[in-house]
Parts: sequence; structure tokens; C-alpha cells
Amino acid sequence: MPECRPRNYDEVLKHDSEHFMAMTEEVFGLDVAREDLKKAYRIGKRGPEVRPLLIQLLSGMLKNHVMETSFRLSKSEKFRHVVISHNMTKQEIEPLLQ
Repeated sequence: MPECRPRNYDEVLKHDSEHFMAMTEEVFGLDVAREDLKKAYRIGKRGPEVRPLLIQLLSGMLKNHVMETSFRLSKSEKFRHVVISHNMTKQEIEPLLQ
């Protein structure tokens, strides 16, 4: 997701949250409110590359629906560059690969 210009934290958070909510409505047909987001922040230092956006949702059911239907992103012209994945450490991923 594109980053907005460096501003204060609240404006950046609002931009990222609104972009995520627009994506979930357009691609997944979900009406996600700001209250459904537990956390939203960028990972890494600001630079020329777009940083990943970490979103934590309050509802496990909402997260599962987004994860199960994430294949729809490739069909969306506006959001085809967006990739959704679980935020897991290497130790958490290892047992799943065996």
C-alpha cells in the first residue's frame, strides 16, 4: 500500500487505516470500521521503498475471512500489487512446513 508523505503519526495512521478499509470494502465486500482495527503500523525505517503495513484486527473471524479471500486481490486492478500474509516468525512457520 502506498505511504503518505511524512507527517504526524495520527495523519499517517488515518491514511493507512482508510486505505485498508477501502481495500476490504472494494475487494472483499466487507464493511470494516476503524473500531475493528486493533493496530496498524508500518514496519521498518522510512526510505525510498514502500514499507510493509502490519494490521491487527480485533475479530478472528474477520481476519480469517480476509485471509481466505485474499486471492481476490489479484483480480482487482487497483489492489493487485497488495500481498496479504500471516505475520509469523521463522520458529512459528517451521512446524507448519513439516
